[in-house]
Amino acid sequence: MSIRFEFSTDPNLLAQYYQIRETCFRQQLGIDSFDGSEDVHDRAGHILIARDGDRCIGGARISGTAPINPARLPMECDDFILEEHFPELTQQGISYCQWTRLALLPEHRTAEVLRAQCLALIKGSAELNYSYAFNVAGTIRARLYRRLHTNLGYGYEICNHISIPAENGFTDLEHLLSVAAIKPEANGLACFDSPKLTQRAA
Repeated sequence: MSIRFEFSTDPNLLAQYYQIRETCFRQQLGIDSFDGSEDVHDRAGHILIARDGDRCIGGARISGTAPINPARLPMECDDFILEEHFPELTQQGISYCQWTRLALLPEHRTAEVLRAQCLALIKGSAELNYSYAFNVAGTIRARLYRRLHTNLGYGYEICNHISIPAENGFTDLEHLLSVAAIKPEANGLACFDSPKLTQRAA
């Protein structure tokens, strides 16, 4: 496979990625008003580009927080803070992130490329020193991501009973919270069964 996944700040590749995600979200998610252009979370996070030569075919965004540099993730707001549901994140000084704006051109959505993108997100997040990655998606995509992670040997849990506030413009879409264990020492942990990351009862 000639497709490469890498962090990029190249203006040309980023412009291509922003256009791809706008088209994908409008067509596949039915969000006709979605604006895929650069936003504050793009500037604060890391963009993982999928490219074939100089041509971008997709990408994703990684937004993170660490004890020495705390920040709200894109999903968080005054009414929803992850550390209130997972207090061990604070108690154990865990660095973690959120994966958002995943997109691929339709002709490249093969099992091989999806698997490669998943592995690139895991490795990229680990390089940034995050132990866990959170994601919000509908049931179909959440189950796909769980299957991909399981096949790669990484833990991935869907937290069905945690209610997530809808993102502006996404109110008609299903919002399921999931968490991936992306560091070797965290591999295989369940988000609410493990003593290291226990979900607080509602």
